[in-house]
Amino acid sequence: MSEPVLIADIGAATGKAVVVRGKTVRELAEPLTGTPLWPTALHSDTYCGSVALHRRRAEPDGYAGWTGDHKRDVVLVGRMLGLMREVAARLLRGPVDRLVLVADPAAVADPGRGGVLLEIAEIVGFAEAELLARPLALAAAPEEAGEPGKRAKPGKRAKPGKQAERAELTLVLDFGARALTASVVRADGPLVLDHEIDPGAGGHALDEALGAQLRAAGGDELAEALRTDHLPAGSAALVAKRLAFEFADTVRRMRHTVAAADLAVDAVTALGPALELRRDDLTRLLEPIAGQALAVARRLLQRHAGVDRIVLTGGLIRMPQFVQALLDGLPDRPVTWADEPDRDSVHGAVKVVRDTPQQRVDPAAANGHTPLRWDVAGARLVRWLVEPGQAYPARAELAVVRIADGSLRRLRAPDEPGILVAQHAPAGVLGGGWLATVAAPGTEPVPEPEPVPEPEPEPAVVAPRPVAVRYTRPVQLQRITTTEGPAGLAFSPHGRWLAYAGRESGATLRDEGNGRLAAVPGAAYCVEFSPDGQDLLVGSDSAVAVHTLVPGRMPSAIATDDRVIGLEFGPDGRHLAIVTEGGTTILHDWAKRRDLWGGTDGGWVVAFSPDGRLVATSTPDGRVIVREAATGTRITVVEGSVPIRSLAFSADGRVIVVNAVRGWNLRTGQQAWLHDWMPADQAATPTPDGRLLVATKRSWHLLEPGDGTVLARFDVVYGHPQALVVSPDGIRAAVGFEGTIFLVGIGEPA
Repeated sequence: MSEPVLIADIGAATGKAVVVRGKTVRELAEPLTGTPLWPTALHSDTYCGSVALHRRRAEPDGYAGWTGDHKRDVVLVGRMLGLMREVAARLLRGPVDRLVLVADPAAVADPGRGGVLLEIAEIVGFAEAELLARPLALAAAPEEAGEPGKRAKPGKRAKPGKQAERAELTLVLDFGARALTASVVRADGPLVLDHEIDPGAGGHALDEALGAQLRAAGGDELAEALRTDHLPAGSAALVAKRLAFEFADTVRRMRHTVAAADLAVDAVTALGPALELRRDDLTRLLEPIAGQALAVARRLLQRHAGVDRIVLTGGLIRMPQFVQALLDGLPDRPVTWADEPDRDSVHGAVKVVRDTPQQRVDPAAANGHTPLRWDVAGARLVRWLVEPGQAYPARAELAVVRIADGSLRRLRAPDEPGILVAQHAPAGVLGGGWLATVAAPGTEPVPEPEPVPEPEPEPAVVAPRPVAVRYTRPVQLQRITTTEGPAGLAFSPHGRWLAYAGRESGATLRDEGNGRLAAVPGAAYCVEFSPDGQDLLVGSDSAVAVHTLVPGRMPSAIATDDRVIGLEFGPDGRHLAIVTEGGTTILHDWAKRRDLWGGTDGGWVVAFSPDGRLVATSTPDGRVIVREAATGTRITVVEGSVPIRSLAFSADGRVIVVNAVRGWNLRTGQQAWLHDWMPADQAATPTPDGRLLVATKRSWHLLEPGDGTVLARFDVVYGHPQALVVSPDGIRAAVGFEGTIFLVGIGEPA
């Protein structure tokens, strides 16, 4: 394990993580508090951990803890993993590209849920991620135990150095914040054989019981302190949420206090009564929870008679009376528990990762200077570990792939040392064919990689080119961090350059081949490339700034009377549609550099028909106006009532698509189709083959604009999309969010 690995477990109440490099294991401290426990909390999809907890006091509406909704919680997991990766990189002074994510056994066993977790891990920057079922980590945690066959007592530990031996079958009782997860683990593998989940035996159940008792004890005085109905309607809901958080925090504080003392005294607010909680009260409330837990444990023990060891973990184990109740009800088997139950999963995961052999695949054939293949048909290439021209030892690991069940396999080199001559597939594509060519040392020199030629300038007028693409599940290719959300995105005609606009930071030009950056200062509200790829057009406060990308040429501008918020070239490259913030659409003759016409009846979004004859613009009241591009003559008006974020034509030009959810037949003026299930927080753009790509907060959709047929749907989790564009070859897309742009592979040449 020479390459650093981040091992993380994000539970319903807290997260924890360690970073492992070689034999060194270092805990990650939460940035704000400096403790190894990270509160599982999110605020406004941006702040996480203790910062989110602090902000919820002032802005409770933006706060979200663990909800139990997998798709919502995975956004929280993604934010926390991203921050953990940043902390680990600072700690090690270098990138951390491998992740082992400890997860619930249900998520690991479900390809859909597990796949989303792996995808979000790749999105935050991990090149290689895999899941480990939490019971496997807990069963391997370094817990102290009594002598075999004797009952351990609460608070009593074995002599130093006497570790619990790895049992053949272990029953793990994990008392999480929201539920008890009871699992039977087999050491050989290791493997989770069986598990049950009981929400009535977790920490949340105890907090609810404690809250009910404290409300009853506080009586009318507490009820008066928590009242909000006397406040103005505008502030009553806000204050009620704040008080609900304060009450929940008070319950947790008193629970922790009375676990260590005979009496806990606290108050929810300065105006509220002093509340008391005695240890006897806590013991009484714990009895039914322990009873439910014992019932679950007995069912699993009946189904698996060979269990010879029981592990207790989770927050409730901190309470000696709860542990004693479990010991009194469990059968006579060794019972162990950790002194630090909040962190035992990540430390147990370290042992599992070290003890479990890496899954490797030998090459199917290799001799001398020859292509290599591995029997991994249908697997997706995660990353290359050896670069072209690099030597490797015998049976070295050349690449990592993910097979159909979501697990990783490492592709081995032949039995002899060699040199990697070429890679025949980039990361993100499906493997199974000839993925690499190798040469035996001394066989013949490895050819120098050919330099990537600079793109030839394209003609000033670009004719539409047919694009044949086989669409696949979206795969992250690159992540670009920005200072703000992009106001616009654009690919150059040759596809190597990506431009994005920032309202405050200006326009940025990025070379996809080598990552070079060029900045265009000043406010930028949209970007577009000229048809020949030699100019970058930037929408500014009173003009379209034309920045030349050819040395020796002078920049120019197209003056407007208002801020430019939209730019779109027609398919033949002759016409440029300019949309201003005041609702004016200008059609500009790009070749002759003169305006043809302007429409002042609204213009927020613009789209050209495939043949370039028609141009459609939206109005603030939700209508779509379709005109002849050459003259500006109105052809038809599509009535509507909702704000329009995107427009597109079908491939035959007969249907106009509004917001990717509604298709209007331009000949009949009637609605052609409707997707009323599509969410509003989306971004949509036509693909070069005439289809429509839609990115929402939770999924990607590929639509046939003519009849609205959904050709493909993929569940992904990024956030609220702000801008979306597809590359000219149709196999990549760039999608922008607040502070981040993802370059995503969406297909491959057909």
